[in-house]
Amino acid sequence: MSRTTYRFNKEERDLSDFYYAYSPHAIGRNRFLMYNSCIANFEPERADEFSYVSIITKKRFSEGVRVTTKCAFERFGAPLIVFTDDIADEDGGTKLYGLHFEIVAYEGGCNVWHIVPNPENEKRPIKSTNIGNLNFEIEPDELIGISVLFERKKLSISVNGNTFEVENEDFPENFHVGITACEGPNKFYELLIEE
Repeated sequence: MSRTTYRFNKEERDLSDFYYAYSPHAIGRNRFLMYNSCIANFEPERADEFSYVSIITKKRFSEGVRVTTKCAFERFGAPLIVFTDDIADEDGGTKLYGLHFEIVAYEGGCNVWHIVPNPENEKRPIKSTNIGNLNFEIEPDELIGISVLFERKKLSISVNGNTFEVENEDFPENFHVGITACEGPNKFYELLIEE
């Protein structure tokens, strides 16, 4: 088994194995802000002003890979692991998500979302379907560990020791995987990929 750990502190940070990618719903094409201990989607003095920011691996993975991130949110938020085999080039060379999946930690536990573009709806050009969830409490500024084992059409998920499984026929066999900060001020400290 190989292990690759991406640490997001100032001394070890290297995002060269990732693309920035964006949901059709994202406003702007912002990038992570770099801090001494982490990457984040907000400035500490303006935590009410946060961005949608997402990076995803250039490399594809398959069944048997485990992905773990350490993250946090301030007051509220939705730090998440994202995966997809559907990324398109947007004008200007940035990447845009098509069909993708999110494993999202938030104040009330963890949700798993199946997300498809829906360009007909200009206000919200995505259609999100909740395909799994587990309710438990996550405190603001609590260090969150999200771990996902990718099995055949099934995810085995653990968030701070709370575990559950989700199955879906649309899960791709080969996929890129990454992290997204949205719906609040989020921080990411590391991403571990075991294959």
